[in-house]
Amino acid sequence: MTTAALTAPACRSLRDSVEVWGTVVTIDLRDVDSTWPAEDAIAAALGEATAHLHRIDRVFSTCRPDSLVSRYRSGELSRAELESSAEDDDVALLLTVIEACERGRELTEGAFDPWAVDGGFDPSGYVKGWAAQTVADRLVTHGLRHVCVNAAGDLTVRGLADVGTAWRVGVPHPEDRLTLVHSFDLTDGAAATSGFSERGEHIVVPSSGPSIPPTSSRTSASSSIGEPRWTGHGARQTTVWGPDAGWCEILSTGLMVADRCGLDWFAQLPGYRAFCVDATENRVFRMG
Repeated sequence: MTTAALTAPACRSLRDSVEVWGTVVTIDLRDVDSTWPAEDAIAAALGEATAHLHRIDRVFSTCRPDSLVSRYRSGELSRAELESSAEDDDVALLLTVIEACERGRELTEGAFDPWAVDGGFDPSGYVKGWAAQTVADRLVTHGLRHVCVNAAGDLTVRGLADVGTAWRVGVPHPEDRLTLVHSFDLTDGAAATSGFSERGEHIVVPSSGPSIPPTSSRTSASSSIGEPRWTGHGARQTTVWGPDAGWCEILSTGLMVADRCGLDWFAQLPGYRAFCVDATENRVFRMG
């Protein structure tokens, strides 16, 4: 869970919270340059953000059998049927996420794979960060240029936290959320943390991808067709930050599985950095 250090700013500020997806999404607004719109316009923008988050839940909740993603993962709706209905706004959202997840699976050589989970395609991890970014960008279009959207630890920030001050993001210790092991400044970007500390072991090791050795060595055992190529969790916790929230989610999840073996594909995306805790040696390593 990535956290933003929210000290009391000198500028005018406002915080809103939305209960959705079984968690709480917080929206922090800062009037750094004294350009906020009228109060009723701010209220309307926050209302639109809340409605958008609930729409995301309606489309992507795997707990709702009537959601589009549940109907797709169960086979009730095929990819072809979705594509034939792409003019529907909700279907278009689902197709956007499916295509992003396909690109992520390809780039990470299968380390990130929402199709590997029981029950079929589950993009929940990706959607959380991606949705935070869509909310932040919507608020910016309403004249709220300095904002932090925190979707249960997956952050998107725009602008500044205060006059001349970037948003300060902290990375908690894997075993102690109150202790930070790293921090960094962020202005227009996103951050995502994957790990086992929040809700138990929720990272699925896909059955495809290069074999991961039990240490940081790059030497890997050969595998025949049908054998799992990912042999276990490569990292204990990973935090990735960079320009796009969706890619931060993909990369942080992929590095959980690939550990240092993900260095080559991680380097293909410029502008991203990673802070990781190794699972086997419990040591910190960085990328980017």
